[in-house]
Amino acid sequence: MRKFLVFKKNELYLFLLLFLFSALSFAFLYCVGGDALNYENDFQFFADSGTYLQVSQGTYPGLDINTPLMSVESTYLGPVLVLGLLQDNIYAVCLFKDGLK
Repeated sequence: MRKFLVFKKNELYLFLLLFLFSALSFAFLYCVGGDALNYENDFQFFADSGTYLQVSQGTYPGLDINTPLMSVESTYLGPVLVLGLLQDNIYAVCLFKDGLK
């Protein structure tokens, strides 16, 4: 009979390290990151994530229904697609990102 979820010692350490990193990233997102992504404080830890969130929500200034998501000047398609699939939930995006590791 095979044991379920048998980890070697190194695999267990790696799993615990990734779990700790994910927990810390969720805590940071909850305490600081959510407000920063919505431009409610001056702390910036991202490059374009706030812009992608605004584009996905339709609140980005100067963007209307006829603006393409892919052009020579900008490419919003990938991030906006992920945000749309996850219903603009930044915690789901964090979990999705951590799951790709």
